[in-house]
Amino acid sequence: MEEFKYDSEKTRMQNYRIWKEMNDDEREIFNEKLLTPTQGARLFVKLYPKEKTCIIVNDEWRKNTIWERK
Repeated sequence: MEEFKYDSEKTRMQNYRIWKEMNDDEREIFNEKLLTPTQGARLFVKLYPKEKTCIIVNDEWRKNTIWERK
């Protein structure tokens, strides 16, 4: 069975759809109840939380202030 890998080149929705389809296929193989869209979305968010983005700020704002680095 193929393992899902989150692809950061795709949107979250695209990743969710791929994951949900793979999850449904696996559940059918093992005769398990399929997740509802709401259950699937909640589980996906737990397994793959949103990536935190870092904002890189330069030190230009410090010039001529009391926080200027010397």
